[in-house]
This record gives sequence, structure tokens and C-alpha cells, in this order.
Amino acid sequence: MSSTQKNFALPLAFIGIMFFAIGFALGINSVLIPVLQGSLGITSAESYLIIAATFVPFLIFGYPASMTIKAIGYKHTMALSFAMFAVAFGLYIPSASQESFPLFLVASFVSGTANAFLQASVNPYITILGPLDSAAKRISIMGIEISEFGSGAGASSGSQDGNVCDGAPFVSAAKAVTLMESSITTDNRTHNAFFID
Repeated sequence: MSSTQKNFALPLAFIGIMFFAIGFALGINSVLIPVLQGSLGITSAESYLIIAATFVPFLIFGYPASMTIKAIGYKHTMALSFAMFAVAFGLYIPSASQESFPLFLVASFVSGTANAFLQASVNPYITILGPLDSAAKRISIMGIEISEFGSGAGASSGSQDGNVCDGAPFVSAAKAVTLMESSITTDNRTHNAFFID
């Protein structure tokens, strides 16, 4: 491979993992709502607070996320979002042991905040990995990953069509990889895009 031609397969694989995290963190709500209704005895109306706690941070933290990206770069913002996810998932443990719905809502809010920061950084980052003329293809492939794997999070509860169990996401992922092969070599950039800040 020449010095002016780079392979973006590894950075795209890491970004794919991040897109999977986005889909999973958003798709898990369909599993959690019926479980919390049964275990905490909350009403349907109260259970929709989980959805609100997950998505309100997108409204609140969209602009601060963009300012964070401007200040510390894409990669550091992605790392920050995973640290926020760790805090959120850590809060889920005491909320479950104490059977505390308010603490669960706080954990969902922190998880939603992490997701807002991750999406604000990973969506534009995927477009700059590789040639600009195939940027739309890359973002579409990652969107397929979110819809296939994220929506499959609810398959075990019967709330989805069970597509995770029949292998459809894996077929879609294989198609996505095949499509991506044409876009993982560069357009004569002289830097390694994985290290773009």
C-alpha cells in the first residue's frame, strides 16, 4: 500500500462497535419497560418516563456535545461518552438492588446523555473516514447496524419480530461489509483518518 493510500477497515470496525452501542442503548428500553412495570409496580404512564429520561438529553445536550467536540475532538468525545455510559450502567446496579425507580430514571438520563454525546461525535466522524463521495454509503451502513441490532434488543421479550434469532441481522451485516469494501480505501489522503481529532 502506498503512503498516500490508507485502509480504513480498522477505524470503521471501531466505529461500527460504537454504532452498535448506540442501537443497543436505545433498543433496550423496549425490554426494560415491561420488566420495570412488573418488578416495581409502576403504571404505564410512569413507565414512559423511562423513554423521556432517555431522549430528553438529546434536546438538552446536543449543543454542549458539539462544543465538547470542538474543544477536545471527535475521539476524545467518543471516549468521554463511554465513560458516561460506564457511570450510567454503574447507577443501574444500585437502582435495581434498592428497587428505586427515581434512581433508575437518573441512570437512564445519564445513559441518554452519553448516547447524545456519542451520536454527536460518531455520526460526523464516520463521514470523514474514507472518500467523501462514499460518505453517505458509510453512514447508511451504520444506520442499518443500529436498526438491525438495536431493534433486536427487544426480541427476547417478544416485543419485536425476533429477527435476532433467525440470523437476519447477520445477513444484513454481511451485506454491509460487502458494500463497505468498496469504501474503505482512501481518496489519496496523506493521514491516517483514525487519528483525526
